[in-house]
Amino acid sequence: MKNRKYVLIIVCAALALFAASCGANKKLLMENQGLGSELQTSRARGDELERQLGDTRVSLAEVTEELEGLDLRLYETEAELAAAANQLAIGADELDALGARLTGVREELQKSYAENESLERTVQELTDGMKASGNEMAKQIAQLTKRRQELEKQAAGLKNELEQSSRQNEALTRQIGRFTAKNESLEAQSQDLRAALETATRRNEQQSQAVEGYRKTIGAQASEIQALKTDLLGLEGRIAGIEQNKEALLQQEELDKARLKKTYEDLLASLESEVGEKTIQIENFQDALTINIMDQIFFDSGKAAIKKDGLSILDRIAAILANLPEKIIRVEGHTDDVPIGPKIKSVYPSNWELASARSSAVARYFIDKHRIDPARVVAISYSQYRPLVPNTTEGNRAKNRRIEIVLTDRSLYEMMELRGSLDGE
Repeated sequence: MKNRKYVLIIVCAALALFAASCGANKKLLMENQGLGSELQTSRARGDELERQLGDTRVSLAEVTEELEGLDLRLYETEAELAAAANQLAIGADELDALGARLTGVREELQKSYAENESLERTVQELTDGMKASGNEMAKQIAQLTKRRQELEKQAAGLKNELEQSSRQNEALTRQIGRFTAKNESLEAQSQDLRAALETATRRNEQQSQAVEGYRKTIGAQASEIQALKTDLLGLEGRIAGIEQNKEALLQQEELDKARLKKTYEDLLASLESEVGEKTIQIENFQDALTINIMDQIFFDSGKAAIKKDGLSILDRIAAILANLPEKIIRVEGHTDDVPIGPKIKSVYPSNWELASARSSAVARYFIDKHRIDPARVVAISYSQYRPLVPNTTEGNRAKNRRIEIVLTDRSLYEMMELRGSLDGE
Protein backbone atom coordinates (compact mmCIF):
# COMPACT_ATOMS: atom_id res chain seq x y z
CA MET A 1 0.00 0.00 0.00
CA LYS A 2 2.74 2.39 0.94
CA ASN A 3 4.63 1.82 -2.28
CA ARG A 4 1.46 2.19 -4.31
CA LYS A 5 0.67 5.45 -2.56
CA TYR A 6 4.01 7.06 -3.24
CA VAL A 7 4.14 5.69 -6.75
CA LEU A 8 0.69 7.22 -7.38
CA ILE A 9 1.76 10.59 -5.92
CA ILE A 10 4.97 10.69 -7.94
CA VAL A 11 3.24 9.52 -11.13
CA CYS A 12 0.58 12.24 -10.73
CA ALA A 13 3.27 14.87 -10.20
CA ALA A 14 5.24 13.66 -13.21
CA LEU A 15 2.10 13.53 -15.34
CA ALA A 16 1.21 17.07 -14.24
CA LEU A 17 4.67 18.31 -15.21
CA PHE A 18 4.55 16.42 -18.49
CA ALA A 19 1.01 17.65 -19.21
CA ALA A 20 2.07 21.26 -18.52
CA SER A 21 5.07 20.88 -20.83
CA CYS A 22 2.95 19.16 -23.51
CA GLY A 23 0.24 21.79 -23.11
CA ALA A 24 2.76 24.60 -23.62
CA ASN A 25 4.27 22.81 -26.63
CA LYS A 26 0.80 22.05 -28.02
CA LYS A 27 -0.25 25.68 -27.52
CA LEU A 28 2.85 26.93 -29.33
CA LEU A 29 2.31 24.32 -32.07
CA MET A 30 -1.33 25.42 -32.43
CA GLU A 31 -0.23 29.06 -32.58
CA ASN A 32 2.38 28.11 -35.20
CA GLN A 33 -0.24 26.17 -37.19
CA GLY A 34 -2.70 29.09 -36.86
CA LEU A 35 -0.10 31.54 -38.12
CA GLY A 36 0.81 29.12 -40.93
CA SER A 37 -2.88 28.89 -41.85
CA GLU A 38 -3.20 32.70 -41.76
CA LEU A 39 -0.03 32.97 -43.90
CA GLN A 40 -1.47 30.49 -46.44
CA THR A 41 -4.78 32.43 -46.45
CA SER A 42 -2.91 35.73 -46.99
CA ARG A 43 -0.82 34.13 -49.75
CA ALA A 44 -4.00 32.80 -51.43
CA ARG A 45 -5.54 36.23 -51.07
CA GLY A 46 -2.40 37.85 -52.54
CA ASP A 47 -2.50 35.32 -55.45
CA GLU A 48 -6.19 36.18 -56.05
CA LEU A 49 -5.36 39.89 -56.04
CA GLU A 50 -2.45 39.22 -58.40
CA ARG A 51 -4.85 37.32 -60.69
CA GLN A 52 -7.36 40.22 -60.53
CA LEU A 53 -4.53 42.66 -61.26
CA GLY A 54 -3.53 40.52 -64.27
CA ASP A 55 -7.15 40.53 -65.52
CA THR A 56 -7.30 44.29 -64.99
CA ARG A 57 -4.07 44.71 -66.91
CA VAL A 58 -5.51 42.63 -69.77
CA SER A 59 -8.69 44.78 -69.72
CA LEU A 60 -6.54 47.91 -69.63
CA ALA A 61 -4.53 46.63 -72.60
CA GLU A 62 -7.78 45.95 -74.50
CA VAL A 63 -9.09 49.45 -73.68
CA THR A 64 -5.73 50.92 -74.71
CA GLU A 65 -5.90 48.97 -78.01
CA GLU A 66 -9.48 50.21 -78.50
CA LEU A 67 -8.35 53.77 -77.81
CA GLU A 68 -5.55 53.40 -80.32
CA GLY A 69 -8.10 52.11 -82.90
CA LEU A 70 -10.39 55.07 -82.17
CA ASP A 71 -7.44 57.47 -82.46
CA LEU A 72 -6.56 55.88 -85.84
CA ARG A 73 -10.17 56.16 -87.04
CA LEU A 74 -10.33 59.75 -85.82
CA TYR A 75 -7.07 60.51 -87.61
CA GLU A 76 -8.39 58.94 -90.86
CA THR A 77 -11.69 60.85 -90.50
CA GLU A 78 -9.84 64.10 -89.95
CA ALA A 79 -7.71 63.30 -93.04
CA GLU A 80 -10.90 62.69 -95.08
CA LEU A 81 -12.37 65.95 -93.74
CA ALA A 82 -9.19 67.76 -94.73
CA ALA A 83 -9.32 66.20 -98.23
CA ALA A 84 -13.02 67.10 -98.59
CA ALA A 85 -12.31 70.65 -97.41
CA ASN A 86 -9.46 70.84 -99.91
CA GLN A 87 -11.74 69.62 -102.73
CA LEU A 88 -14.41 72.06 -101.56
CA ALA A 89 -11.88 74.88 -101.67
CA ILE A 90 -10.78 73.81 -105.17
CA GLY A 91 -14.43 73.68 -106.31
CA ALA A 92 -15.04 77.11 -104.80
CA ASP A 93 -11.98 78.44 -106.61
CA GLU A 94 -13.20 76.91 -109.87
CA LEU A 95 -16.67 78.35 -109.26
CA ASP A 96 -15.14 81.74 -108.58
CA ALA A 97 -13.12 81.46 -111.81
CA LEU A 98 -16.23 80.48 -113.78
CA GLY A 99 -18.15 83.35 -112.19
CA ALA A 100 -15.41 85.74 -113.13
CA ARG A 101 -15.34 84.33 -116.66
CA LEU A 102 -19.13 84.53 -116.89
CA THR A 103 -18.92 88.13 -115.75
CA GLY A 104 -16.36 88.81 -118.51
CA VAL A 105 -18.60 87.10 -121.11
CA ARG A 106 -21.56 89.14 -119.94
CA GLU A 107 -19.49 92.31 -120.17
CA GLU A 108 -18.34 91.39 -123.70
CA LEU A 109 -21.95 90.56 -124.64
CA GLN A 110 -23.11 93.91 -123.32
CA LYS A 111 -20.32 95.54 -125.29
CA SER A 112 -21.45 93.60 -128.38
CA TYR A 113 -25.05 94.69 -127.84
CA ALA A 114 -23.88 98.28 -127.43
CA GLU A 115 -21.71 97.99 -130.52
CA ASN A 116 -24.62 96.41 -132.40
CA GLU A 117 -26.83 99.27 -131.42
CA SER A 118 -24.13 101.67 -132.51
CA LEU A 119 -23.84 99.83 -135.86
CA GLU A 120 -27.58 99.94 -136.35
CA ARG A 121 -27.52 103.67 -135.76
CA THR A 122 -24.63 103.92 -138.19
CA VAL A 123 -26.55 101.80 -140.78
CA GLN A 124 -29.49 104.03 -140.33
CA GLU A 125 -27.32 107.06 -140.80
CA LEU A 126 -25.67 105.49 -143.86
CA THR A 127 -29.07 104.51 -145.26
CA ASP A 128 -30.13 108.05 -144.78
CA GLY A 129 -26.96 109.18 -146.55
CA MET A 130 -27.18 106.63 -149.35
CA LYS A 131 -28.72 109.13 -151.51
CA ALA A 132 -25.60 111.19 -151.29
CA SER A 133 -23.08 108.43 -151.73
CA GLY A 134 -24.77 105.26 -152.98
CA ASN A 135 -21.73 103.20 -153.88
CA GLU A 136 -19.76 104.16 -150.78
CA MET A 137 -22.68 103.50 -148.59
CA ALA A 138 -23.40 100.13 -150.18
CA LYS A 139 -19.82 99.16 -149.48
CA GLN A 140 -20.01 100.29 -145.93
CA ILE A 141 -23.35 98.51 -145.51
CA ALA A 142 -21.76 95.29 -146.76
CA GLN A 143 -18.86 95.69 -144.33
CA LEU A 144 -21.19 96.49 -141.54
CA THR A 145 -23.39 93.51 -142.40
CA LYS A 146 -20.36 91.26 -142.37
CA ARG A 147 -19.27 92.76 -139.12
CA ARG A 148 -22.74 92.28 -137.75
CA GLN A 149 -22.75 88.62 -138.79
CA GLU A 150 -19.38 88.14 -137.15
CA LEU A 151 -20.65 89.78 -134.00
CA GLU A 152 -23.80 87.68 -134.04
CA LYS A 153 -21.68 84.58 -134.51
CA GLN A 154 -19.42 85.69 -131.70
CA ALA A 155 -22.50 86.44 -129.55
CA ALA A 156 -23.87 82.94 -130.29
CA GLY A 157 -20.51 81.43 -129.28
CA LEU A 158 -20.46 83.49 -126.12
CA LYS A 159 -24.02 82.41 -125.42
CA ASN A 160 -23.06 78.76 -125.85
CA GLU A 161 -20.05 79.28 -123.58
CA LEU A 162 -22.32 80.99 -121.06
CA GLU A 163 -24.69 78.01 -121.15
CA GLN A 164 -21.75 75.62 -120.68
CA SER A 165 -20.50 77.74 -117.80
CA SER A 166 -23.99 77.63 -116.28
CA ARG A 167 -24.08 73.83 -116.61
CA GLN A 168 -20.57 73.57 -115.05
CA ASN A 169 -21.72 75.89 -112.28
CA GLU A 170 -24.73 73.66 -111.63
CA ALA A 171 -22.47 70.52 -111.61
CA LEU A 172 -20.09 72.22 -109.21
CA THR A 173 -23.02 73.25 -107.03
CA ARG A 174 -24.25 69.64 -106.89
CA GLN A 175 -20.70 68.43 -106.13
CA ILE A 176 -20.41 71.05 -103.39
CA GLY A 177 -23.75 69.78 -102.00
CA ARG A 178 -22.42 66.20 -101.97
CA PHE A 179 -19.18 67.38 -100.32
CA THR A 180 -21.24 69.33 -97.78
CA ALA A 181 -23.41 66.28 -96.97
CA LYS A 182 -20.31 64.10 -96.71
CA ASN A 183 -18.68 66.74 -94.51
CA GLU A 184 -21.74 66.76 -92.25
CA SER A 185 -21.67 62.91 -92.10
CA LEU A 186 -17.97 62.98 -91.29
CA GLU A 187 -18.61 65.64 -88.64
CA ALA A 188 -21.31 63.45 -87.04
CA GLN A 189 -19.02 60.42 -87.23
CA SER A 190 -16.22 62.51 -85.71
CA GLN A 191 -18.51 63.54 -82.86
CA ASP A 192 -19.45 59.88 -82.29
CA LEU A 193 -15.78 58.95 -82.28
CA ARG A 194 -15.01 61.77 -79.86
CA ALA A 195 -17.84 60.57 -77.57
CA ALA A 196 -16.50 57.00 -77.79
CA LEU A 197 -13.02 58.33 -77.10
CA GLU A 198 -14.26 60.23 -74.04
CA THR A 199 -16.10 57.10 -72.82
CA ALA A 200 -12.99 54.97 -73.36
CA THR A 201 -10.90 57.63 -71.60
CA ARG A 202 -13.26 57.56 -68.59
CA ARG A 203 -13.12 53.76 -68.61
CA ASN A 204 -9.36 53.99 -68.78
CA GLU A 205 -9.30 56.34 -65.79
CA GLN A 206 -11.64 54.04 -63.86
CA GLN A 207 -9.47 51.05 -64.73
CA SER A 208 -6.39 53.00 -63.67
CA GLN A 209 -8.05 53.89 -60.35
CA ALA A 210 -9.06 50.25 -59.87
CA VAL A 211 -5.50 49.13 -60.68
CA GLU A 212 -4.16 51.67 -58.21
CA GLY A 213 -6.61 50.38 -55.60
CA TYR A 214 -5.51 46.80 -56.31
CA ARG A 215 -1.89 47.87 -56.03
CA LYS A 216 -2.56 49.51 -52.65
CA THR A 217 -4.45 46.41 -51.50
CA ILE A 218 -1.61 44.18 -52.69
CA GLY A 219 0.86 46.48 -50.94
CA ALA A 220 -1.14 46.19 -47.70
CA GLN A 221 -1.36 42.42 -48.15
CA ALA A 222 2.39 42.28 -48.79
CA SER A 223 2.98 44.26 -45.56
CA GLU A 224 0.61 41.95 -43.70
CA ILE A 225 2.33 38.88 -45.15
CA GLN A 226 5.71 40.33 -44.19
CA ALA A 227 4.43 40.96 -40.65
CA LEU A 228 3.12 37.38 -40.51
CA LYS A 229 6.47 36.13 -41.76
CA THR A 230 8.19 38.17 -39.03
CA ASP A 231 5.80 36.75 -36.41
CA LEU A 232 6.39 33.27 -37.80
CA LEU A 233 10.14 33.75 -37.57
CA GLY A 234 9.65 34.96 -33.99
CA LEU A 235 7.55 31.89 -33.20
CA GLU A 236 10.10 29.64 -34.84
CA GLY A 237 12.74 31.31 -32.67
CA ARG A 238 10.57 30.79 -29.59
CA ILE A 239 9.97 27.15 -30.57
CA ALA A 240 13.71 26.69 -31.06
CA GLY A 241 14.27 28.30 -27.66
CA ILE A 242 11.69 25.99 -26.10
CA GLU A 243 13.33 23.02 -27.75
CA GLN A 244 16.67 24.16 -26.35
CA ASN A 245 15.11 24.70 -22.93
CA LYS A 246 13.46 21.30 -23.20
CA GLU A 247 16.80 19.73 -24.02
CA ALA A 248 18.39 21.60 -21.12
CA LEU A 249 15.55 20.51 -18.83
CA LEU A 250 15.97 16.91 -19.94
CA GLN A 251 19.67 17.13 -19.25
CA GLN A 252 18.99 18.77 -15.89
CA GLU A 253 16.40 16.09 -15.16
CA GLU A 254 18.98 13.40 -15.85
CA LEU A 255 21.43 15.20 -13.55
CA ASP A 256 18.74 15.52 -10.87
CA LYS A 257 17.91 11.85 -11.17
CA ALA A 258 21.58 11.00 -10.86
CA ARG A 259 21.96 13.27 -7.81
CA LEU A 260 18.77 11.90 -6.29
CA LYS A 261 20.03 8.36 -6.82
CA LYS A 262 23.31 9.27 -5.14
CA THR A 263 21.37 10.87 -2.27
CA TYR A 264 19.33 7.70 -1.97
CA GLU A 265 22.51 5.64 -1.87
CA ASP A 266 24.11 7.99 0.67
CA LEU A 267 21.02 7.82 2.89
CA LEU A 268 20.98 4.03 2.67
CA ALA A 269 24.63 3.95 3.66
CA SER A 270 24.15 6.48 6.46
CA LEU A 271 21.02 4.80 7.87
CA GLU A 272 22.03 1.24 7.11
CA SER A 273 21.33 -0.17 10.56
CA GLU A 274 17.92 1.51 10.89
CA VAL A 275 16.96 0.40 7.39
CA GLY A 276 18.03 -3.10 8.27
CA GLU A 277 15.86 -3.01 11.39
CA LYS A 278 12.97 -1.73 9.22
CA THR A 279 12.36 1.25 11.46
CA ILE A 280 13.29 3.48 8.50
CA GLN A 281 12.30 2.95 4.89
CA ILE A 282 13.83 4.91 1.99
CA GLU A 283 12.16 5.00 -1.43
CA ASN A 284 13.36 6.67 -4.62
CA PHE A 285 10.94 7.01 -7.52
CA GLN A 286 11.53 9.38 -10.46
CA ASP A 287 11.56 12.95 -9.08
CA ALA A 288 10.86 12.27 -5.41
CA LEU A 289 12.71 10.56 -2.54
CA THR A 290 10.84 9.56 0.64
CA ILE A 291 12.26 8.72 4.08
CA ASN A 292 9.63 6.96 6.23
CA ILE A 293 10.59 6.94 9.93
CA MET A 294 8.47 5.24 12.60
CA ASP A 295 7.54 7.68 15.37
CA GLN A 296 8.92 5.45 18.16
CA ILE A 297 12.43 6.47 17.08
CA PHE A 298 11.67 10.18 17.45
CA PHE A 299 8.94 10.56 20.04
CA ASP A 300 7.49 9.11 23.18
CA SER A 301 3.79 8.39 23.17
CA GLY A 302 1.69 11.57 23.12
CA LYS A 303 4.76 13.84 22.96
CA ALA A 304 6.42 16.04 20.27
CA ALA A 305 9.92 16.36 21.77
CA ILE A 306 12.52 14.56 19.64
CA LYS A 307 14.44 11.86 21.49
CA LYS A 308 18.26 11.69 21.50
CA ASP A 309 18.39 8.74 19.09
CA GLY A 310 16.06 10.57 16.78
CA LEU A 311 18.30 13.64 16.79
CA SER A 312 21.26 11.47 15.75
CA ILE A 313 19.27 10.15 12.80
CA LEU A 314 18.18 13.69 11.82
CA ASP A 315 21.82 14.83 11.98
CA ARG A 316 22.83 12.15 9.47
CA ILE A 317 19.86 12.97 7.23
CA ALA A 318 20.42 16.76 7.40
CA ALA A 319 24.11 16.40 6.46
CA ILE A 320 22.99 14.85 3.19
CA LEU A 321 19.96 17.11 2.56
CA ALA A 322 22.02 20.29 3.07
CA ASN A 323 23.83 19.53 -0.22
CA LEU A 324 20.59 19.55 -2.23
CA PRO A 325 19.60 23.24 -2.41
CA GLU A 326 17.32 22.62 -5.39
CA LYS A 327 15.10 20.25 -3.38
CA ILE A 328 12.12 21.05 -1.16
CA ILE A 329 12.10 19.18 2.19
CA ARG A 330 8.52 18.34 3.12
CA VAL A 331 8.13 16.96 6.67
CA GLU A 332 4.82 15.12 7.09
CA GLY A 333 3.32 14.15 10.44
CA HIS A 334 1.04 11.05 10.56
CA THR A 335 -0.82 9.35 13.46
CA ASP A 336 -3.09 6.37 13.94
CA ASP A 337 -6.82 6.70 14.51
CA VAL A 338 -6.73 6.41 18.32
CA PRO A 339 -8.20 9.61 19.82
CA ILE A 340 -6.07 11.86 22.04
CA GLY A 341 -6.22 10.79 25.68
CA PRO A 342 -7.57 13.07 28.42
CA LYS A 343 -4.15 13.61 29.98
CA ILE A 344 -2.76 15.53 26.94
CA LYS A 345 -6.01 16.76 25.41
CA SER A 346 -5.36 20.22 26.84
CA VAL A 347 -2.03 20.34 24.91
CA TYR A 348 -3.08 18.51 21.74
CA PRO A 349 -6.86 18.64 21.29
CA SER A 350 -6.69 16.13 18.40
CA ASN A 351 -4.34 14.08 16.28
CA TRP A 352 -4.08 17.10 13.94
CA GLU A 353 -2.23 19.16 16.52
CA LEU A 354 -0.03 16.25 17.64
CA ALA A 355 1.05 15.42 14.06
CA SER A 356 1.61 19.11 13.33
CA ALA A 357 3.76 19.60 16.45
CA ARG A 358 5.91 16.58 15.55
CA SER A 359 6.47 17.61 11.92
CA SER A 360 7.18 21.18 13.02
CA ALA A 361 9.75 19.94 15.57
CA VAL A 362 11.67 18.05 12.87
CA ALA A 363 11.49 21.04 10.51
CA ARG A 364 12.76 23.44 13.18
CA TYR A 365 15.64 21.11 13.99
CA PHE A 366 16.76 21.15 10.33
CA ILE A 367 16.53 24.94 10.28
CA ASP A 368 17.95 25.80 13.73
CA LYS A 369 20.66 23.15 14.09
CA HIS A 370 21.76 22.60 10.49
CA ARG A 371 21.01 26.05 9.00
CA ILE A 372 18.92 24.66 6.14
CA ASP A 373 17.16 27.45 4.24
CA PRO A 374 13.67 27.83 5.80
CA ALA A 375 12.24 28.48 2.31
CA ARG A 376 13.10 24.86 1.49
CA VAL A 377 11.36 23.32 4.49
CA VAL A 378 7.63 22.58 4.74
CA ALA A 379 5.88 21.12 7.79
CA ILE A 380 2.55 19.37 7.17
CA SER A 381 0.05 17.51 9.37
CA TYR A 382 -1.98 14.69 7.85
CA SER A 383 -3.21 13.41 11.22
CA GLN A 384 -4.83 9.96 10.87
CA TYR A 385 -6.20 10.47 7.38
CA ARG A 386 -3.41 9.02 5.23
CA PRO A 387 -2.69 5.63 6.73
CA LEU A 388 -0.31 3.19 5.10
CA VAL A 389 -2.37 0.21 6.27
CA PRO A 390 -5.79 -0.13 7.91
CA ASN A 391 -5.82 0.71 11.63
CA THR A 392 -7.14 -2.73 12.56
CA THR A 393 -4.25 -4.06 14.68
CA GLU A 394 -1.68 -2.61 17.01
CA GLY A 395 1.06 -3.50 14.49
CA ASN A 396 -0.73 -1.63 11.74
CA ARG A 397 -1.31 1.38 13.95
CA ALA A 398 2.42 1.43 14.77
CA LYS A 399 3.19 1.54 11.02
CA ASN A 400 0.79 4.44 10.53
CA ARG A 401 2.41 6.52 13.31
CA ARG A 402 5.32 7.95 11.40
CA ILE A 403 7.29 10.95 10.15
CA GLU A 404 7.82 11.10 6.40
CA ILE A 405 10.53 13.35 4.91
CA VAL A 406 9.84 13.85 1.19
CA LEU A 407 12.35 15.45 -1.16
CA THR A 408 10.77 17.01 -4.28
CA ASP A 409 12.09 19.25 -7.02
CA ARG A 410 11.53 22.94 -6.22
CA SER A 411 9.97 23.74 -9.61
CA LEU A 412 7.62 20.74 -9.38
CA TYR A 413 6.56 21.72 -5.86
CA GLU A 414 5.91 25.34 -6.91
CA MET A 415 3.86 24.12 -9.89
CA MET A 416 1.80 21.88 -7.59
CA GLU A 417 1.25 24.78 -5.19
CA LEU A 418 0.19 27.04 -8.06
CA ARG A 419 -2.18 24.38 -9.36
CA GLY A 420 -3.64 23.99 -5.88
CA SER A 421 -4.18 27.75 -5.55
CA LEU A 422 -5.86 27.87 -8.98
CA ASP A 423 -8.11 24.95 -8.02
CA GLY A 424 -8.98 26.81 -4.84
CA GLU A 425 -10.02 29.88 -6.81
